[in-house]
Amino acid sequence: RVGSDRAALLRAGTAAEVALAAVALVFAALSGDPGVSHGTTHIIAGAFGLAITDALAAVLAAAMGIQNAVARKLAVPDLTTTVLTMTLTGIGADLRAVLRAGDTHATAKSDLVRRLLAIGTMLAGALAGASLTLYVSPVSALALALSLLAVTAAAAMAVATRPAPWRTPSARPK
Repeated sequence: RVGSDRAALLRAGTAAEVALAAVALVFAALSGDPGVSHGTTHIIAGAFGLAITDALAAVLAAAMGIQNAVARKLAVPDLTTTVLTMTLTGIGADLRAVLRAGDTHATAKSDLVRRLLAIGTMLAGALAGASLTLYVSPVSALALALSLLAVTAAAAMAVATRPAPWRTPSARPK
C-alpha cells in the first residue's frame, strides 16, 4: 500500500507494531496473572495463564512478522531481525579483510563496525528484556519495548515528512 517509498513503509510498519505491542501490554496488564506482580523467578508454572500466554504470543508474533517484513523490504545490511547468524558470519569475514588489508580497506572497517554495533544493540536489548522480565515483571519488559517502539515510530513519522535519497528503493536485490 505504501508503494516504493521506504519512509512510508517504515512509518506504517512501526505504527502497526506500536498498536500490536500496546494490545499485548493491555492484555498482560489487565490479566491479573502473576506476571503482573514483582518478579517471576519463583513461579514454576509461568507468569501468565494459558489464554493470556496464547494471546500474547499471537499478537507479538504478528508484530514481529511485520517488523521482519519491513526490515526485509528496507534491505538494510545486517539489520535483519531473524538472521543473527549472518551478521556473526559477516563479522568474521570483515575482520579477516581488515587484518589482511590493514588501514587500506575502509569499507571492510565500516562493515565490521556496523555489524558489531548491530550485535551490541541486540545483546543490550536481550539483557534489558530478560532482566526486567526476571527481576521486575514481564509487563515492565513489554512496557519498555512499547516505549522504544513508540520512539521509533515517532522518528519514522518525522523522517517520512522530508524528502531524502534513501526513501527510494536501492538497486540491490531483495
